[in-house]
Amino acid sequence: MRFLAFLLLGMGLGLAQGQQGQQILFQTPSLAQAVGWVSSVGGQDALVIGDLPDPAFARVLPARTRVLVGGALPGWVRTGMEVRYLKGLRGKGMLLIDRRYFVVRDNKGLWTVLASPEIGMQVAYYLEQLWQIGGRS
Repeated sequence: MRFLAFLLLGMGLGLAQGQQGQQILFQTPSLAQAVGWVSSVGGQDALVIGDLPDPAFARVLPARTRVLVGGALPGWVRTGMEVRYLKGLRGKGMLLIDRRYFVVRDNKGLWTVLASPEIGMQVAYYLEQLWQIGGRS
């Protein structure tokens, strides 16, 4: 399980670095701006894997947000969000919106919004599998 979690978080970093030929839609140093951009194009569903460090973004997440964490509950989690725990989950965090947009932090510290029809469904499938493995709080 840990290997799968590390692999997926590593894939997120690879996506952000453009190594997989992904289309970069938006880049910003602010996570709230990145999520807001996705919300502006109709984001309805979000899955957060790991901890994302900017609490300001919680107010712009879609109405249906699920959070999968490996340890303590992040401070930005609000009432109504479904939370599951997966022991050993670590990493910088990754956000999947509408199973289509990925929000990840690249090696320059920029939050990057990517869209990938080819890889998107694969990554969405594995992130959903991690979600299913996680235990309810």
